[in-house]
Amino acid sequence: MLSMAVVVIYCQTLGGEMAYLEFIGEDEQRGVEESAKFWEVTQNGKDLHIHFGRIGTKGQEQDKSFDSAEAATVEMDKLVKSKVKKGYIEKKKP
Repeated sequence: MLSMAVVVIYCQTLGGEMAYLEFIGEDEQRGVEESAKFWEVTQNGKDLHIHFGRIGTKGQEQDKSFDSAEAATVEMDKLVKSKVKKGYIEKKKP
């Protein structure tokens, strides 16, 4: 059974947009009974900055560059939809 609490919010930042999501609950995909993870993406023009990990940790960071801001926006939307489909919920960043 999947139990979770997840929320996603797009907000304007100085350089672009960001989304912060959390997953709290059973992670059937990884076979873990209790999981508490965060995932965040920030767009600044044609660049995406992704920050993810377990809640309460520093996490990991990853940067991706695209040919245009529009391509970066399309990828950001795709990534957010993928996380929401997996059970992540958009939340206000703590």
